[in-house]
Amino acid sequence: MAVGVLALQGSFNEHIAALRRIGVKGVEIRKPEQLQNVDALIIPGGESTTMAKLAEYHNLFPALKEFVKMGKPVWGTCAGLIFLANKAIGQKEGGQELIGGLDCTVHRNFFGSQIQSFEAELPVPELAAKEGGHESFRGVFIRAPAILEAGPEVEVLADYPVPAKKLTDSKFAAGNQQLQGPRHGERPEKRWSLDGKQGTHQITSCNDWESSAMSSQTLGGGSSLFSGFTRLCKGLAIVLVGGYALIQFFPGAVTYLALVPARTIPFAWNLITAGYVEQSVFGVVIGTVGLLFIGKLLEPIWGSREFVKFIIIVNFLTYVCVFTTAIALYYITRQESYLYTPLSGFHGALSGFLVGIKQIVPDQELSLFSVLKIKAKWVSSIMLLLAIATSFFTDDSASYLPTLIFGTYTSWIYLRYLQRKPETNLKGDPSQEFAFLTFFPEFLRPVIDPIASVLDRMLCGRSETSNEATGYVLGGDPLPGSDPIEASRRRERGARALEERLAAERLAAARGTEDSHRDATESV
Repeated sequence: MAVGVLALQGSFNEHIAALRRIGVKGVEIRKPEQLQNVDALIIPGGESTTMAKLAEYHNLFPALKEFVKMGKPVWGTCAGLIFLANKAIGQKEGGQELIGGLDCTVHRNFFGSQIQSFEAELPVPELAAKEGGHESFRGVFIRAPAILEAGPEVEVLADYPVPAKKLTDSKFAAGNQQLQGPRHGERPEKRWSLDGKQGTHQITSCNDWESSAMSSQTLGGGSSLFSGFTRLCKGLAIVLVGGYALIQFFPGAVTYLALVPARTIPFAWNLITAGYVEQSVFGVVIGTVGLLFIGKLLEPIWGSREFVKFIIIVNFLTYVCVFTTAIALYYITRQESYLYTPLSGFHGALSGFLVGIKQIVPDQELSLFSVLKIKAKWVSSIMLLLAIATSFFTDDSASYLPTLIFGTYTSWIYLRYLQRKPETNLKGDPSQEFAFLTFFPEFLRPVIDPIASVLDRMLCGRSETSNEATGYVLGGDPLPGSDPIEASRRRERGARALEERLAAERLAAARGTEDSHRDATESV
């Protein structure tokens, strides 16, 4: 399943990250033809007027309206709510074009400006009963809209009480006859809808992409811990179990399937087969469980073809490195055990999976026994540290330690420099959060930096990128600030800074007006 995220402005990066956390492939949508390759769509929060102008500039409105009419799942958050409403009020001068599809009327910036942002717990018992999860939802209101009217086919999922004083405030009532104070006998507050659903279309006024994606999993389909395993991962798990059973019934097969360095020259195929043969019950259990659970996260994001490609390349390169290391150790020590010990197992690919998780969800916290919390970006490093520490107290460390080390770093090289992203036509991941130094704690990075720089110079130049994505170059070197990922981050920071400055200016102007009015009154 591929879910598109309208990536014109706003919090599209956060939505992509939240989709990754639940194992759903997120695709950034900037052109009309990209909508043909996704099964659902998210319109994120942001500045709705800016998003509308950019959508109009890229001629996206006809394709977006057609996507909604087709009945495909669409979720609009904050600005996305405004886009999907049939009618919107409180817009800037000149208004903005809407996609429509939801029979409701929305008030833009109902809850005020940036400095009036707030958080609140919203009861969602019906949603919890239907989708599972908590009966309340933490809503973050940042210049949030509200649903003033909802048609009969719109299911209201959450609402929020607003004091009557706010309803009669000129800031909210100006130009809007629907916002009136309570009549005689009515409650001194009114509840405005914040979350609604009509058919396959859902909208949310407040923001909390991470909680929503992690708890309800409505786009990805709610699933329990022991369900949702992909067909490909199940098939590979059968291969691992079958390989273990084969060498139990036919022990001599290990010579032909596992890596025996002294016999690799005539039996070169064992560089390929060694990664799929486990020689112990512990190994086959760890390999199967790790493949099923981690594959459930990685395969939907990378795609089945890329997932298989990753396993094949990492396993092959890992055992090529293990073979080379075994031959080198034999010539150094003259111990024949390095030549004739059968080496095999899926743990090289498993260590590569941990590197994949580090790349996709680096800041996701993993809880161990509800006591220790570890960020995902450190799991692969901690695994290697524990493996090295254990090797001092075990006799068979040569059977697993080189495989874990080479599996980790060959997978990083592949993801960092070679993995192709079809939606952007880019190779690798150039972000600083995935650099070689990030495997090490801060105090070791000055020592590792020279090695990392040499490795980067050797491999970075081979990364192919499209002309649109690489930015501008001068003499073969990219111009400062032209990197597309860094540029996107700078635009987001600049937009936030601009909003805060404008909010501060408006507040200062309002205070100045109040002071002038007070002075005039005192003079009179």
